[in-house]
Amino acid sequence: MSIWWIEFFAGICAVVVMGLLSSPKTWMRKVVIALDVFFAAILLNKEKITISSWAGIEAPKGNRVARVLVKFLEWVDPGHCQRAVAFDIQRAQLVILYLSEGVK
Repeated sequence: MSIWWIEFFAGICAVVVMGLLSSPKTWMRKVVIALDVFFAAILLNKEKITISSWAGIEAPKGNRVARVLVKFLEWVDPGHCQRAVAFDIQRAQLVILYLSEGVK
């Protein structure tokens, strides 16, 4: 019997707690975001977004794991998943800007 979902949930809880305890522009916050993307790559095969963004996108499509995760995240931090999607979009745009400046 697979218990991947327990590991998944424990990883999510650890990332959420670390993220909530760090201020937005600190080194620790950047590490937490990197861990979040790392866990998304390992557990969800989604290497470019955070787990919160994945949940926010997949829950409305009916994914049961995503719906449970969204309920938990919204209980801990209302509006979290919507902000996560917006943040991932902003992060991707900054990467594009950085890379395009390096090509010049």
